[in-house]
Amino acid sequence: IAFIFNAQHNCLTAECTVKDQNVHQERRIISLTQKGVRHGAMQQYFVNMHALHNAALIQSTLPRHLSMPKPYFNNRVAKHQKFANKVSSVNSKRRNATVAKARDTR
Repeated sequence: IAFIFNAQHNCLTAECTVKDQNVHQERRIISLTQKGVRHGAMQQYFVNMHALHNAALIQSTLPRHLSMPKPYFNNRVAKHQKFANKVSSVNSKRRNATVAKARDTR
């Protein structure tokens, strides 16, 4: 055994469904049901490379195309600027509201 890792089934791509399943009690099916996931046949899994203590070992074992980082945004700088502008405008509105409230109470 070279290392241990955890893989998660890709339910979104496999189109897994949630169905009612019969509940067993003492080897008998009773009248109660509970929700359960019926997994599709697709054999595709996720390995969280950022949460593992042995990520470097897994990266050296897998082909590069399977462990290559994928960016969330094509233009990271533009997206960052958009988020910063939004936060700035919210903070500006809060600051103006605080100034107005302080002026009214004095």
